[in-house]
Amino acid sequence: MRSGVLICLVLGTGAFAQTVDVKEHDEVRRIHGRLQAHPVDKPAAYKVTIPNTTISYEMVPVPAGSFEMGSDAKKDERPQHKVNLDSFWMQA
Repeated sequence: MRSGVLICLVLGTGAFAQTVDVKEHDEVRRIHGRLQAHPVDKPAAYKVTIPNTTISYEMVPVPAGSFEMGSDAKKDERPQHKVNLDSFWMQA
């Protein structure tokens, strides 16, 4: 029989219970501690060479942000609106 801890959560008007394995919970805490101790560095550009070829390309990180898209000056570019983008990688 597995030992566990009963966790009850109340969400709005409903409630539910879930049994959590103690060993699994300890493992999650251990992994979380490692992640906190070694934060991820800021992404940096890198170069890739396709195996068995001389073809290579560079990848660069593009940070998240927002910008205004469109124009009120031209009819086919209306309406001007704000666009939000997540960060992504682009071939340079």
